[in-house]
Amino acid sequence: MPVFSLVVQPLLQEYCVSCHDARKHKADLRLDSFQALMEGGIDGPVIKTHYADQSRLIECMLSAPDADGHMPPEGQPQPTAEEIAVLEWWVNSGAPSVGTVAELNPSSEVMRFLQARSGRSRSN
Repeated sequence: MPVFSLVVQPLLQEYCVSCHDARKHKADLRLDSFQALMEGGIDGPVIKTHYADQSRLIECMLSAPDADGHMPPEGQPQPTAEEIAVLEWWVNSGAPSVGTVAELNPSSEVMRFLQARSGRSRSN
């Protein structure tokens, strides 16, 4: 399973792209492609490969919903703790554009999430 296109990009599409795409790129940040994600925005890169805890994308999702800079904005659907954990795993694995889930040695928590999500998409 290609990790970026089948795991990461759908999460970004679900929670981020409505405000950060080619048409509407708040803070000059686009999250609709790998290249745009890695370029960052007005405040610089939002991903620090191998360091999810220092990556602005993750920091914004983990901050309190009413905190300044929390993303997605209050009132919008929010990613679950499991979805954020998957993004953290991907960043900590080097945030590759290519490669498979298996190559990135996912934790059992990440694998459970991916298997559950895969099962949901097959049943839809």
